[in-house]
Amino acid sequence: MLFIGLSAFAQTGDAAAVKAASLSSRLPDGLYAVIDTPRGVIILELFYQKAPLAVASFVGLAEGKFQAGGKPYFDGLSFHRVEPNFVIQGGDPLGTGTGGPDYRFPNEIDPSLSFNAAGILAMANAGPDTNGSQFFITLAATPHLNGGYTIFGRVASGLDSVRIIRKGDVMASVRIVRRGSAASAFSMDKAAFDAAIRARQDKARLEARAAIEAQLTRIKGRLGTLSANADGSLYKVLKPGNGAKAAKGSAVSVLYTLSNADGVIVDSTASRNNAPFSFALGQGRVVPGFDAAVAAMSYGEKRVIVLPPELAYGSAGAGNVIPPNAVLVFELELLSP
Repeated sequence: MLFIGLSAFAQTGDAAAVKAASLSSRLPDGLYAVIDTPRGVIILELFYQKAPLAVASFVGLAEGKFQAGGKPYFDGLSFHRVEPNFVIQGGDPLGTGTGGPDYRFPNEIDPSLSFNAAGILAMANAGPDTNGSQFFITLAATPHLNGGYTIFGRVASGLDSVRIIRKGDVMASVRIVRRGSAASAFSMDKAAFDAAIRARQDKARLEARAAIEAQLTRIKGRLGTLSANADGSLYKVLKPGNGAKAAKGSAVSVLYTLSNADGVIVDSTASRNNAPFSFALGQGRVVPGFDAAVAAMSYGEKRVIVLPPELAYGSAGAGNVIPPNAVLVFELELLSP
């Protein structure tokens, strides 16, 4: 297998590929990336079975198959970010941390993989599902990154070189080496890659919708009959108001209790000595569903409102308080001015 690989590389005239194959000749079967740097050679094992999209993208870019022109994407790019005892980061054609290819793909979080050591290879991102070409290699265990970034490989050789990389060091070449039949069989062209992304996104949407419906079912079981608004929110009037409503732009004050689908209280003005929450109505100071609900109430009214994610914090959630795609339940009272 090795001699066949070397012969094929030699026919292409790619000296970097020949060097990569030679350097990786003693490694076990697998899919590898060989990075030539001024600090030495780094060999990465790529986890193509656990993170197929990330590996397909990395390999496709490295081999010049995922962008127009056919040029190996990473050749000549630098490690633009070096954080001691944390990570080195590269793969940005702009060298600023803001560049990347003309596509993005979703996270692939495998629970069997974790940031438990130096030498973990992962995709950098600017938030969920914004992976492109930038990647990082850890310099130490970084467990706080678990769940937020796609791990798609590890340093198989050259960790000492990783540790001495400096900001601005250039990757002279990044070459892919396939050893064994399974690694050789792993292949995904750009069309198949795009189709896999669409399939994953469709599946994620269906799963998210099912999770939202399950939350709504639990809420209706607790609260009973609810009225529906055109925007998809639900409500129940607990105490009528005086009939007068607040004008858009006016300052309003409310008391509220926020709970999740299971009735667990997340936040409440009662926890702050019943100090009212005040804001300018209709000015985007609160989530859309909250704004619309208060605008529909009259002074002195109490009601329960149920907000689907699209009228609250959406698929992003809110920090560690509101999870993604959470259905929120507010008990509100609009105080008289």
